[in-house]
Amino acid sequence: MGKAQVRFTLDGVTTPLRTVDVMDLSPIANALKLNPFDGIIGYEELRDGVTTIDYETSTIRFNDRWPAGSTSIPFTLYGTIPLIHATIDGVEGRFLIDTGDRSAVTLYETFARKHGFFARPDLQNHVITGWGLGGPIHSALFRASSMRVGTHEVRGVVARISLQKSGAFAVTDVDGSIGGALLKHFAVSFDYVHGRIALRDVPVASESCEDARAPLSQECQYERHAASP
Repeated sequence: MGKAQVRFTLDGVTTPLRTVDVMDLSPIANALKLNPFDGIIGYEELRDGVTTIDYETSTIRFNDRWPAGSTSIPFTLYGTIPLIHATIDGVEGRFLIDTGDRSAVTLYETFARKHGFFARPDLQNHVITGWGLGGPIHSALFRASSMRVGTHEVRGVVARISLQKSGAFAVTDVDGSIGGALLKHFAVSFDYVHGRIALRDVPVASESCEDARAPLSQECQYERHAASP
């Protein structure tokens, strides 16, 4: 890993000179059979305004306006990553919002053991569910009945429990993370200045993953509902 000084032009705006990390990302792209990508844009470029990721149109809007009439989900920062309160199968926890994670929901091992998720009868153990800078990510899989984020409830989510013994997925002071497979059913706005996130529904097919008999490897659309108080 090295360092370089660069300027980015994002949405017509050129940033000041930045010092960035330089690393080879090809092992991740190759392992996950992704199209080659050249880098990762993170907190330094997002912290000064509103950024919206619209998964329906595959667009990112920098320096966006806060969506009118939206309900705010407050967040604090865990380092530079948004951290929110959410509920999975009736258990509340503190979850990172990780847009770079392709999974829907990840539970960290300490939280999962404390709340009995390892005792689930549908658990599929020791599955490689991703690949990071440190290599393969080992997990156990199950289908959650309900994931509540703010005023939104998503049913039938395929969740994973991290079995990693080191690295970002082995921390004990956070309960889990929410990734792209769940976020892609919304347009997601981040406002770092005011510490808030907005989720807005985007049109998706009505196919449900709620049936526990559906294969955990199946790529499904989830059922979304307004969460009851």
